[in-house]
Amino acid sequence: MKKYFLASIVLLALLFLGTIAVYSGLPLDVASHWNAKGVADSSSQKVIIFLVPVLAVGLFVLFQILPKIDPFKKNYRKFSGAYEQFVFVVLLLTAYMQVFTVSWNFGFQFSVGAAMAVAISALMYFVGNLVEKSERNWFIGFRTPWTIASDENWRKTNRLGGKLYKIGALACLLGLFAVDYA
Repeated sequence: MKKYFLASIVLLALLFLGTIAVYSGLPLDVASHWNAKGVADSSSQKVIIFLVPVLAVGLFVLFQILPKIDPFKKNYRKFSGAYEQFVFVVLLLTAYMQVFTVSWNFGFQFSVGAAMAVAISALMYFVGNLVEKSERNWFIGFRTPWTIASDENWRKTNRLGGKLYKIGALACLLGLFAVDYA
């Protein structure tokens, strides 16, 4: 087994076990949505807290299936390390969101804008890393008729796109310094 695959399995198990462990201590209605100003503006029955772990499992399964059904499946081997790292980071971000939600519902309040700036920046950075290293495929990267038709077009477009995603991630981090506008 590859290290990120195994780490993803462990993370999913911890996500479920952690949710089960805190479930009984949550209020009957939990904050489930925050507006742009960071105010919790919607609540749901506490069973909704299991949505994130279930979604994380669904994403993990989807990410395992995509390389197997892609007409360019052989190309995934060329960027499998970046792909597996990306899958782990997506799952890590779902766990981050779960900790965020559970913490808020236990009374810990913090800047939602800052928390989101960090999460979105991390996601953008790892998307950039993935597309930069990707090879021609149908599911990951900038897929246009021109990039799908040519390895050279694919590489040039996705290398530039990856760098731009990373620059966007750094720009998003600036949201930490302007939380009200993040």
